[in-house]
Amino acid sequence: MDGVPPRKTQEARSALKNAKSSVVVLSGPIGCGKTSLVKSLSAEWSYDLVEIDTLDDYMEHRLCQDMVYLIRLSEVPPRKRNTKYRGMVVETENPYLYRQIRDAVPIHMNKPTQKTSRRLLPLARASMDLNTASAISGMPRPLQQRLVDESDEPCTSFFHFLGRILYHKTDVVPEQVFLLLSQNSALKTLTYLHENLPSFSKDLDALSTVLDQVSVAVSRGCREEDAVLLLAGIWAMERSPPKKFFQIRSSHYHEK
Repeated sequence: MDGVPPRKTQEARSALKNAKSSVVVLSGPIGCGKTSLVKSLSAEWSYDLVEIDTLDDYMEHRLCQDMVYLIRLSEVPPRKRNTKYRGMVVETENPYLYRQIRDAVPIHMNKPTQKTSRRLLPLARASMDLNTASAISGMPRPLQQRLVDESDEPCTSFFHFLGRILYHKTDVVPEQVFLLLSQNSALKTLTYLHENLPSFSKDLDALSTVLDQVSVAVSRGCREEDAVLLLAGIWAMERSPPKKFFQIRSSHYHEK
């Protein structure tokens, strides 16, 4: 898998081969590719993967032995009816969580190196136009164009566009943000958001989920639909913007 050392990929492949009858604890920092690795290997083994992000969701699920469950919890999921843990991949930032689960198979992933990050984020630009944006928003093209042209607060530069995302004050994603996304590189947008979102969030679990989704989107080539779904996820996060002026940090993306 891109971005994951071959030795670590093979280790995970061996562990997930028997995932239906065991529990694998995959630990590592945000952005190291945990989610994308699990999804890729699950597809390789033709597993039906069910993602669970909260303890309430876990408790409401009726676990099925034919499924594999990707569980993102900061604590050990409680056993149900005193049954043995099986069919689970627990994704966590805590490298010692596996010690609390009997017979768990631990796999620890390290933060990607700068060299790896740069290799995974090649120079690219998304070729999306207003016709594509129209398909996203469902609005007539003339109305979409007018939203951009007649905005009370024009956002023609890339960093103004990022600011509209990071400092958003609306409950839903404005149509204009989708339009601006179509006029900028999806890859560049996602890599800058990956670098700067941690300064605007106080919900670590939600942040971890969004950042892993960014990693998955980048590994899939930054498809337009992935970027749109990520914007919706960012809008749903509980925000905590910096109290002082925040200078947007650059990512490993470099333009020539």
